[in-house]
Amino acid sequence: MIVHRAIAWSAIGNRAEWLLAGFCALCLAGMMFLAAPLAPIPFHFVYTAVTIVYGLRLWRLRGAITAALAVCVTTGGLTLYNVLLSNEPAPELIEVPLMTMMVLATIWHVRSRQKAAAVVAAVADERQRMIERERTFFANVTHDLMTPITVARGHAEILGRTGTPTPDELAETKQVIIDELKQIESMVGDLLLVGRLDEDHGLQKHPVDIEDLLEVVADRWSAVGDRVWSIDVDAPGTIPADGNTLAQALDNVIENAVSYTAPGDAITVRARAAGTTLTIEVLDTGVGIPEHALSHVFDRFYRADRGRSRTTGGSGLGLAIVRDVVVAHGGTVAIASPVHPGGSGTRLQINLPGYRRRTRPRTELRRGRSSAAS
Repeated sequence: MIVHRAIAWSAIGNRAEWLLAGFCALCLAGMMFLAAPLAPIPFHFVYTAVTIVYGLRLWRLRGAITAALAVCVTTGGLTLYNVLLSNEPAPELIEVPLMTMMVLATIWHVRSRQKAAAVVAAVADERQRMIERERTFFANVTHDLMTPITVARGHAEILGRTGTPTPDELAETKQVIIDELKQIESMVGDLLLVGRLDEDHGLQKHPVDIEDLLEVVADRWSAVGDRVWSIDVDAPGTIPADGNTLAQALDNVIENAVSYTAPGDAITVRARAAGTTLTIEVLDTGVGIPEHALSHVFDRFYRADRGRSRTTGGSGLGLAIVRDVVVAHGGTVAIASPVHPGGSGTRLQINLPGYRRRTRPRTELRRGRSSAAS
């Protein structure tokens, strides 16, 4: 108890350092004034005290090295003085570098243990975060899969309770069940892709023509919803990519833009190349994303507005899949909102490496392929 209190008292401020300085000064004075046979006693006390205080205080590396060198110089000088003037045995000088190396070895060992402990703590924290993410992931999956099942079952159970259902009631119930099954199918597909990316099964990369890819994706969506579409692609060339996976990621980006815009809003798909980097942007004039949600939009199952996501059929995995696919291709993704005056609009930007500009005109290239095929 007394020892613990003494240690706690010395840990306040720089009390331990001041006590060490006073004790070392007393020991150095003893080395100077004691008889030669007794001089090694305070000499060893100095090194012992420095080692103990370092173990308690864990100074930074620069401070620890400075203390070790200061002790080496002062004790070495006094030992040399005693050897020359007080008949102290010359071999005592050997102990100066030996004791200094012991102190430095202690410092190295303690710092190595500190680094190892920091690594272990970081691994433990990451493992805990992973466990929490998995718990949240499975909880969200269970909830989001059960919701459409519950809705479909509820409509099926209600059907015919008040008598024979009419053709309109049958058609309405059928449509509800089909819509809910489509939502389940979409979520299962998203989950399968997430699992494949997490397990790092690898992407089947091959040269993908940028203009062809974006035209196919844009054509799929241009007939969906009453939006003003604009396709601005100035990147004649290819990138090494898994075409199907990248197309699904782009589908998710555009689907998100469609879900959070209203009829009459504009959606622009733009592509540019600079050097070996391809930049794809999807811009819209929709309601935008709240500032507090921007840092979470790529988290799995995150929804800025859960009620709105339910009506638009979003699973909360769309942008998370976009991020995972882009990262798997060695690229980066960023989102900004608002991008228009008045606080509206969103811009999602994807940067992909490995772009190679086409050396032949597109029409000539296609003509050459057609001739080869015939």
